[in-house]
Amino acid sequence: MALSGGFDEHVVQRMLEMCHPATPWWRRLWQPGTILLARELLEAGDPAMSASDHARDALLAQLRDRAMNDPGCGPPRQRTATRTLLQAKSASIVRPGHNWSLLEQYADSLSASYLANWASELRAQAATPSLSAEATARLLVAHLLDEGCSEKFVHRWLTYHSQHDSTTYTLADLVDLLTARMSQPSTATEVLVPLAAEVTLPRPLPPGWLTTQQARHWRAANIPDSTPTRQHGALLLTVTAHDIYAAADLVRDRVSAMMNKFSFGARKELLVGSDHRRVGRDRRTPDRPW
Repeated sequence: MALSGGFDEHVVQRMLEMCHPATPWWRRLWQPGTILLARELLEAGDPAMSASDHARDALLAQLRDRAMNDPGCGPPRQRTATRTLLQAKSASIVRPGHNWSLLEQYADSLSASYLANWASELRAQAATPSLSAEATARLLVAHLLDEGCSEKFVHRWLTYHSQHDSTTYTLADLVDLLTARMSQPSTATEVLVPLAAEVTLPRPLPPGWLTTQQARHWRAANIPDSTPTRQHGALLLTVTAHDIYAAADLVRDRVSAMMNKFSFGARKELLVGSDHRRVGRDRRTPDRPW
């Protein structure tokens, strides 16, 4: 391990375990992140959601407790001040009221500073951490997944920096690197999903549907060294995500939704191929998650 300190190693090992697909369910992550709790309370405060008073009260109590004990919410003095913001009854946190707007600003500012706050806390209490390694791992992983990272990306990223990078890191150093990575804007990825069989397309043709000829031209223009292959048309999807594995999940979700629409619409079944391609990537690319 290229990590210094037993606590740091313990935290990273638990983060890796939580993000591994073979981990038993009772060892995985079973809690939302602090910012997600705030956003769920904001969503519940929208009159259109018709959330019950009990549900909003439970969310507010959970968020109040988390904000007081999560180092990602800032130093202890700042966390104590946050309690004043969350003293109001949940019935007063209704869009577009004053308390609702304050909570929205709090969630947005916390999203930008959460990991930096954790790095500062880890350095300040390197000798005697205030939280257990388990709680630290759970809060960090929950934040990364809630902010749009995929489990596979988190696992691969941590594996490289903790086991293969020659630099010796502290956990605070790794959190600093994650802060820089998460501060980068999400990138838009264009993915070609080929159809496995001809299908009667709806009219007018929805955006993203390519005819056989259009799919052939797209492959020739966007995939290096692409080999000719039989075409039945394709879906051209653009998704925005923090990493390519999260983008792949979004593509799969959108394709599944389209397949369900075709089934419910009594059209011919929509069949897609497995040879999905990103712009500029051929099928031999090692990091291709499709």
